[in-house]
Amino acid sequence: MQGKTQAVLRHNSELLTLSSDEVELILSGCQSDQEQVSDMLAVLYRHLAPKVGAEPSAISHWLRTRNRHLDARPLDLLGNIEGFRQTMKYLGAIDSSQIS
Repeated sequence: MQGKTQAVLRHNSELLTLSSDEVELILSGCQSDQEQVSDMLAVLYRHLAPKVGAEPSAISHWLRTRNRHLDARPLDLLGNIEGFRQTMKYLGAIDSSQIS
């Protein structure tokens, strides 16, 4: 199971253009296991791709560019559970047109 979990985590991180170092920071910051982080990244991708497109360059740009509504780069917020929740709440607000 561990090998499958690692493969899924690697796949999800590649969809989000995350380096192995960035994934390690997320794993350690969230204090979660690989399966939980993999699931979190999958959810993030499913919410993000329809908004910015599935192109790696668009996803990379969104994650690595300071967002004025989040007051941070989204990638920096993914290093802990609260930051992940804040990012997902922001993406949800876009869905419901609460943010322009």
